[in-house]
Amino acid sequence: MWFKNLFKRKKSDTIKQENKNITTVAFVALENRELPNKNNLRQYLEDKFNLRVFFNKWKEDVGTIDIEDKQVIITLMPYPINWDEINQSCERAWYFKQARSKLSKHTAHLVISINGRLDEQIRNSILLSKMIVAIINSTNVLGVYWYNIQTIRSPEEFENKIVSLDEENLPIELWVDIRMRMNGNFKQDIYTVGMDKLGLKNIEILNSKLDYYILYIFVYEVCLNMVSKCYEYREKDIIEEGKYKFQVEYNKGSIIDNKEVISFVSL
Repeated sequence: MWFKNLFKRKKSDTIKQENKNITTVAFVALENRELPNKNNLRQYLEDKFNLRVFFNKWKEDVGTIDIEDKQVIITLMPYPINWDEINQSCERAWYFKQARSKLSKHTAHLVISINGRLDEQIRNSILLSKMIVAIINSTNVLGVYWYNIQTIRSPEEFENKIVSLDEENLPIELWVDIRMRMNGNFKQDIYTVGMDKLGLKNIEILNSKLDYYILYIFVYEVCLNMVSKCYEYREKDIIEEGKYKFQVEYNKGSIIDNKEVISFVSL
């Protein structure tokens, strides 16, 4: 495709990460008001993903589990996720058309979290996702809400993407949301939510006339390259293919917040 040469460019220096902690959180919508069976969880994590698992605590409403060198905390909330929290997420979930009807049936939810340095967040997201898949295979799950980006996925899709996970082709759509908006005059903006939670910079392309599909795939591939390789593009790089040309700029974000983002500016 027209953007293929983008990823042949020389890799920039590894990003310098701030040494601060961040918590990655997911909600798992349940049909039943109970923690999953811990023996089923252990067996699935060990057999399917070859992970070392140790249960520190497992009571009626909370469990703490060591997975490799990280700790995952699971808390049972014996009531549904607040609908105000997930209403807009259901509306945006074009990839999970039954999101609203499925989530309307859940009676309880699990809050699952993992903590670590900012530069550990890609690995933490993988470990947390594997724990969620083990839960999906141990109890009746109706949906997975990735709190850091407010997206909802079906348990079937979530499981399929993690079971077939390839670290050279990570399922970034589970942890990063690519959003678009029309801004008039047949132009559109595309931007990411969640790259900063993985220790990377979010992406913005503003006032583009390019086709929706081309823009989406372009940004998806850029994100995939950044997440898989853990690097960012150099400022002032020119990305060119055919009649399309972009310049990489570091700017203050204009859509979500004032943090620095990577802008691909049309030339």
